[in-house]
Amino acid sequence: YFTEKRKTEQNKPELLIYLNNAKLMQQEKVTGKKSYTIAIFVPINGDRQDRAESILRGVAQVQEEFNQNPQHPGLKILIVDDANNSSTVYKLAERLLTKKDVVAVIGHYTSELTKEALPVYQKNKVVVMSPATALREAILDGNKFSQNFLFLTNPSVKLQIPILIQHLQLSNLASGEKVAVFYNKNSTFSKSAFEEFRNQLGANKILEEDISISNFIPSRILNKVKQEGAKVLILFPDGGVNPNSLNNTLGLIDKNQDQLPIGGQGVLYNEKILNKKLSNRKLSIVITWQRLTSPNNKGIDQAINLWGTGIIDDGTAMSYDATLVLTKALENVSINDSLQKQRLDIQQQLTTLQV
Repeated sequence: YFTEKRKTEQNKPELLIYLNNAKLMQQEKVTGKKSYTIAIFVPINGDRQDRAESILRGVAQVQEEFNQNPQHPGLKILIVDDANNSSTVYKLAERLLTKKDVVAVIGHYTSELTKEALPVYQKNKVVVMSPATALREAILDGNKFSQNFLFLTNPSVKLQIPILIQHLQLSNLASGEKVAVFYNKNSTFSKSAFEEFRNQLGANKILEEDISISNFIPSRILNKVKQEGAKVLILFPDGGVNPNSLNNTLGLIDKNQDQLPIGGQGVLYNEKILNKKLSNRKLSIVITWQRLTSPNNKGIDQAINLWGTGIIDDGTAMSYDATLVLTKALENVSINDSLQKQRLDIQQQLTTLQV
């Protein structure tokens, strides 16, 4: 069924994951071949469904490549929908880890969810590899763990913000000119990005605005910040945790009509935003990966063949890296050891791989 379905829906990553899982379960029945299981958390429903599929493509590609090597044990992928809901993710992570085969976790898409679920992974001594968040310090929130089970493949926000400031030449603002920064103060990611931006540019050059409020009127707020001297708009919406955040961002971009330059991070690398007709190209986004500058052309070609599309984005690239790093650790873990030892061995392997 999965093989036939992929002929008409080749770009659906879950079909390939289910196909590979089914093959491994059949092999286990026939030959007794053992497999590792990695769980991947994604927000499957709602505004971030496109992002979920993007992330799953990277995971599925590594699974396909890993399982083609007959010397490897199998790699099964368990897909978990965290719904981008920070209030339920703790119990969801607890329930997941009652399963007796999950050796590591990839996730979550947002820093908020990673922060909420981290105590579960630390308590159970299970590695969580995040392909999306860039906020290690904010996630730890001052907590010190004797053993670290949180690993990130995304460049730190401290490295991203200076690029944005330099590209938009914000250090050259004249006296009285301001930068209007829109963010969600209740979002781990959004607040941390804002604070880093403020620290690096200077608080005296910034106008603060909340992008997550329900009574956000784009035209009114845009006029307000212009009157206060805003020459640039910086947008740090959260990753879809607050339902108003993205909608208000879209409304602000529409009302701006290319009047003021707009800058932001990877959250803005969203299909709804990219499809807007920004005639003067006044939208600048710092993203962690772009296929035109990627050193891994072979991996891109493999992805294009696998999915039947040339649209390979940063979500796929970053989750590919995260899964690939885990499989490199698995190559030095014994499939015959206990689950607890496998989990600890993965953590130790990743600790030695850190640079």
